[in-house]
Amino acid sequence: MNEFRQADTRRQLFRMAAACAASVPLIALSRNAARADASANGCSHSDNRAAGCGNCFLAGTRISTTSGDCRVEQLQIGDEILTLSGRKAIKWIGYNKFTKEEGKAWLDIVMPIRVVRFAIDDHLPHSDLYLSPMHCIFLNEVLIPVKYLVNGTSIAQGLPSDMSVIEYYHIELDTHEVLYAEGAMVESFFEGGSERENFSNFAQYMRLYGTEPKMTPFAPILGYRNRRQKIQGLARSLVSNVVDMRDPIQIAHDQIAQRAEATLV
Repeated sequence: MNEFRQADTRRQLFRMAAACAASVPLIALSRNAARADASANGCSHSDNRAAGCGNCFLAGTRISTTSGDCRVEQLQIGDEILTLSGRKAIKWIGYNKFTKEEGKAWLDIVMPIRVVRFAIDDHLPHSDLYLSPMHCIFLNEVLIPVKYLVNGTSIAQGLPSDMSVIEYYHIELDTHEVLYAEGAMVESFFEGGSERENFSNFAQYMRLYGTEPKMTPFAPILGYRNRRQKIQGLARSLVSNVVDMRDPIQIAHDQIAQRAEATLV
């Protein structure tokens, strides 16, 4: 098992090193840069705002509510959902729709990441879960963007075969919380991981609430500030069988990757 983890991590490290000779910030593109990038790649947003989505659920994702599981696109403001902190009423639901030209590939900042059934443990998620790349999963008492947990098997980029457009929804509560999507523990909307004005129905939010104060995160939100920092995390994983120097992101990544390998044996 350790040999698999080392080989998998080594492959990631070599790919990263080849792709990046210097430190490049892993932050959201500015609106202008995102629009230019999207245009060049044949990807368009429903209202020409920035491409990408911070912490969003793909249409069809089932959210645990006080009335049972409900598809995210069917939820409404005021509906009560279940969170680690108890019942919480939905304050707002943001919406974005993305399309692309035929023959073009989806941008990485738009393409969902699929967490396959039982990727996290023997029960969760109970169905395939599709999240935007920066949407955080609650693991080991911290919040980790799903893009850092990609292992190419149980967590990888993917889109249901019957979808030709990408529709994203976010669920905002009065506070930043951990809710249940396909049974898995993931974050609600957090301003800082995403910006409300990037959603096509932002005018509705302003009409209802106006300007709101910044949120306090439910738990520490982890991430790499640049590619060099991510490479260092991968390098620490390579020597972890001698001295475990892995950071919390790499520990969570390796836990899920090892589980994926075990299910293939």
